[in-house]
Amino acid sequence: YITIFIQGSRADVGTLILSYVPLSLIVAGSFLSSWALLLLTAINIVLFLSLQFIGIPLTGGLIAQSAIIGVIGVVLILLANYRDNTEKIRLKELLTINQELESLSENLEQRVNERTKDLALSNKQISRRAEQLTAIANIARSLTNMQDINDLLSTSTKSISQQLGYYHVGIFLNDSQDNNTVLRAANSVGGQKMLNRGHQLRIGKEGIVGYAVKTGQPRIALDVGVDSVYFDNPDLPETRSEIAIPLRLGSEYIGAMDIQSTEVNAFSDEDLVVFTTLADQVTIAIQNARLLEQTQVALRDTEDAYAQQTSAAWKSYAQKQTITGYHYDGVESKPITTDIKSKVDFEANKVLPMSLRGKIIGHLKLKTADKDREWTDEEIGLIESTIERATIALENARLLEDAQRRATKERVISEGATRISAALDVESIMQATAEELEHALGGSDIIIQLDSNK
Repeated sequence: YITIFIQGSRADVGTLILSYVPLSLIVAGSFLSSWALLLLTAINIVLFLSLQFIGIPLTGGLIAQSAIIGVIGVVLILLANYRDNTEKIRLKELLTINQELESLSENLEQRVNERTKDLALSNKQISRRAEQLTAIANIARSLTNMQDINDLLSTSTKSISQQLGYYHVGIFLNDSQDNNTVLRAANSVGGQKMLNRGHQLRIGKEGIVGYAVKTGQPRIALDVGVDSVYFDNPDLPETRSEIAIPLRLGSEYIGAMDIQSTEVNAFSDEDLVVFTTLADQVTIAIQNARLLEQTQVALRDTEDAYAQQTSAAWKSYAQKQTITGYHYDGVESKPITTDIKSKVDFEANKVLPMSLRGKIIGHLKLKTADKDREWTDEEIGLIESTIERATIALENARLLEDAQRRATKERVISEGATRISAALDVESIMQATAEELEHALGGSDIIIQLDSNK
């Protein structure tokens, strides 16, 4: 348009318009919106039509040239609209994809957080389980060498409370009639009060402990405030949850282990498995202690009986002996017999017993010129060692003599039985029996006779 204004009537309007206007519209269509492109097209048409009003003649068809500009503008507007719509669609698709990505990212983040929480919870549970198993191993190890059942039960409750961190731990054992289960050990202050008053529960009728012993099934009270079986104990006011594990010995339930916590929902099914294992370990330790105690009692009874038998045997042996001891005066040894003339009466400086299995079978008497002599530990040890060996030798000799007498007796009985068995008639059997008894007893009159009284 500037060129047309400058050249005036000499300008080739048609050529200039068709050369520049479509090109400008095409370039504008690449950068402007459809509305701006429509405005630019309208301005071109108005300017083109205004040329004749300023004295510039238009060649060719005015309408055709205006239509060309309008068609180009319309086509470019449609293209611009198509481009805008396409961009909107793509933008919408991108927004949708972004939203999906954001949603996916949030879901992934949520799943990662949930998975992280699950892993943290699992790690916590695994760590707790490992701590529990370690504690059980330590408790079982500490109970292995304990022999007294009271010390065993007391140590068990204290160790479980300290290593597992529970408020109260008690161990119940059934009475002899299996009517009540009696508290035998506890770690808490309230538990000590219960022990002092002889706390017990009726089996199957009182508390979750009585329930566990009766049914043989563990019982958990996650909230003692709502558990109808829970036994409300004034000595344990801080209890909020409780678990009772039966102590099983074969097919018999001998009691229960009671664990209480100050927290609600303190126990889980996984804890049940761990505590059952712990209860089994405690039961085994209790049984071992009982068996050891029974064995020790039986051994003591056997030793006492054997000692009594040994003491009686030596008294009987001494009464039958002519020589009851020896006296050595530094020159020669003289026998001490039952004859009063051979008895030695002197004031001994030291008298030591000859003990065999707790029973005294004799004495060793020592006399020195110095009545106030003090014997050294080494001398006393030497004397006691000598007495011990001498006592064992005496017992072995007595047992040997006793065995020989029994062997002789058995031989005589065997020979007599052989002779009696060899007889074939009644008279011969009675004759052989009387003669064999006389031979065995020596110097006795023997009569064997059939009873003929009606």
